[in-house]
Amino acid sequence: MKHSLAMEVMQAVHQFSKLQLNKLTDLYTLREEQVMITMAKAKHVLGLDEIPVSLVCEQMNMSAASASRLFRSLEEKGIIERRSAKECKRNTVLILTEYGMMQCKELHKRGEEFFDKILGQIEEERIRDMISLLNELYHTAKAELDNYSKD
Repeated sequence: MKHSLAMEVMQAVHQFSKLQLNKLTDLYTLREEQVMITMAKAKHVLGLDEIPVSLVCEQMNMSAASASRLFRSLEEKGIIERRSAKECKRNTVLILTEYGMMQCKELHKRGEEFFDKILGQIEEERIRDMISLLNELYHTAKAELDNYSKD
C-alpha cells in the first residue's frame, strides 16, 4: 500500500475525532459525555448500580488521578455521586443519579436524531460496507499492535 493512501485513511479516521459532538447539547464537555455514556452502558449492559472508578477509567483509557477533576465536575452538576464501595471502603464507586440518567437518555436521543439525519443521506448498502470496513480496519490494526507488544 502506498504511503499516501495510508495517510489518507488516517486523516479520514482522524476527522471524526475533531467533530465536536458535544455541541449537540452544549451542557457538557466531550469527556463528561463519555463518562456519562460509559456509566449508562455499565448500568444497563452489566446491571451495575455502583460503577467502580477503575472500570470507568479503564473504559476511557485514563488514570484515576486525571479522572478526579472530571468526576468532581459531574458531581457538581448532579450527574453522579461518589461513594466508598460497600465491600472495600478504600475503593470508590460512581452512581449515576436519577437526573444523570435523564441527561444520558437526552444525550442518546439527540445523538440518534443527529446520526439518523446524516445516515439518511447515504444508501444503506454503503453504510453497511463502511461499518464492515471500519471493523476490519480496527481488528487488523489491533492485531498488528498486539504483535508490537510481543516483540
